[in-house]
Amino acid sequence: MGEGLESRVRRLERWNAAGVARATLGDDAEGTALYLRDGDGTTRVGVAQFAHGGGGFALHGQDAKGAAVLYLKGDGSLTFFDAAGDVQARYPGG
Repeated sequence: MGEGLESRVRRLERWNAAGVARATLGDDAEGTALYLRDGDGTTRVGVAQFAHGGGGFALHGQDAKGAAVLYLKGDGSLTFFDAAGDVQARYPGG
């Protein structure tokens, strides 16, 4: 089996022809994250692993209004936010 390709970067971004960052993969002292953006550059999906041990997924609505956030540290939670950023439901409740 041959040797694999190796590339080392702190941050990797994919830009579209209009100059909008559509995807970013990076890390810093706070953790590692992948952000996927729509054609306007608004983050629609975020995946993160935080330095404190937690991690999660966030799905954002149009114009980054509203979200579903799955977070795991300890027991974990799934939270739904409306367009104003208010919690509409959280599982487990609390």
